[in-house]
Amino acid sequence: EQRDAYRREFTAEFEAELQGLPASVHTVLISSEHFHSRIRTEEEMDNVHAFFSRYFDDIKIVCYLREQGVTCSSYYSTSLKSGGPISFEDFMLRCAPTNYYFNYLDMLANWERCFGFDALDVALFSREHWERGDLLEDFAKKISPDLVGKLDTSIQAENESLSPAGQALMRAVNMVFPGRTARAEVDPIRDKCRKLIYDKLRGPGQRLQLSSHLHVFDSFRESNEALRKKFFPDVEVIFPEPTEAGGVDASLPDAFVDVQIAVLNVLRKDGKGIVTPDEITDFITALGRSINEIVNPGEANMEEAKDVALTRQDARILKRAAQGYEKRNPEMAYQLLSLSEKADATIPGIHHKLEQYQREREIPTRQQYFVRSFVDRESPDWDPEKLNHDLLYGWYASFQDQIVGAMVNRLDETTSLGPVTRPEDADIAVDGFTIIEADSREEIEEIASRCPLLQVGGSVEVSALSLLVPGMQSAVK
Repeated sequence: EQRDAYRREFTAEFEAELQGLPASVHTVLISSEHFHSRIRTEEEMDNVHAFFSRYFDDIKIVCYLREQGVTCSSYYSTSLKSGGPISFEDFMLRCAPTNYYFNYLDMLANWERCFGFDALDVALFSREHWERGDLLEDFAKKISPDLVGKLDTSIQAENESLSPAGQALMRAVNMVFPGRTARAEVDPIRDKCRKLIYDKLRGPGQRLQLSSHLHVFDSFRESNEALRKKFFPDVEVIFPEPTEAGGVDASLPDAFVDVQIAVLNVLRKDGKGIVTPDEITDFITALGRSINEIVNPGEANMEEAKDVALTRQDARILKRAAQGYEKRNPEMAYQLLSLSEKADATIPGIHHKLEQYQREREIPTRQQYFVRSFVDRESPDWDPEKLNHDLLYGWYASFQDQIVGAMVNRLDETTSLGPVTRPEDADIAVDGFTIIEADSREEIEEIASRCPLLQVGGSVEVSALSLLVPGMQSAVK
């Protein structure tokens, strides 16, 4: 029902635009990437032909073709922009003769079936085959030779591709918040993250390593030769065999760290009440996985993985990013520093720091306890002159290696909200708390029992810390 309504609305708008054209207009140009990606079956092509035949007497199909491996590599950024969550490596597995999108011979046969061979103007996406070596000039000539040399070509198109760093970030967002989700409230958050990434991390994306590219090229050799004979009989080779090493400069720009922090801020602030702490943790994990797959790819059923080399500058950026996560997410810090070491193990201090992270990962997590010490002025045992501050500081010093954060935190000007008021809130003389890690309840209670405040009428409370909401630990690491 919604689809039918959309068709009626689209048709009405399309007809209104045609009717509003000046009488001098003799040719209408219609361009859409979806003509290639979405029109695949005979039924879909029949619908396209039936629709346009209602309005136009002469229909010409202009199509530029690129070598399949290059097309697929370029299309990866478009896939990510649309919410695709898969790796470059897995995405490239789609590039096979059985896939209609990449088998140009089958794709053009479908267009020819409806519109006829003479309606197809098939060209090569190669500068050496373009009019004046310019794509716009070449396209203009196909419309009318009189347009050649009259177009304003000073406006340069922006590169819509993402750099490998941008692809890793965008993929991490998509892995946690895929493009097709029932949670409509997540869409604006994902779109904001996408804009941040595209604004700052554009550039040449990942490309296949030479041997993998040759593997793809060979798989299309037969169909491409048939394509050449049918549409380019005067051209000896339509797609030259790949000869260049496919490794791309995967340098991580300084903006990489800033953008990933900005994305995290969007998830935490804009996503408050929408994005769960577990999803934020999943994003951090997915980001580490995405970066690792770029730096250390598997073969994924191809003859050889792509060759992506990180620079010494990249190693320094990764090290700095690891330090930024050291307190908030030690596991992310470990993953980033591991990538930094792979990029350049000669960075001073990196190996020592990585060993430290490894040792910390192997240490079992100890229970944390909230220890509150206080003295009520109304207690008959309270005597401020008997309080020995040296003994109190000595008590703290006896377990200082187990303290999390500050040695002691003072509670001042406490306000109680709600109907329940703690009895001791009436007149507290000393009120402080410490968070301590201990291996057992017995150990923490033994520490608490030695508090000097107990000797002057004070009290000590010990509470084990646990998560108020399951999954919240990821947000407070």
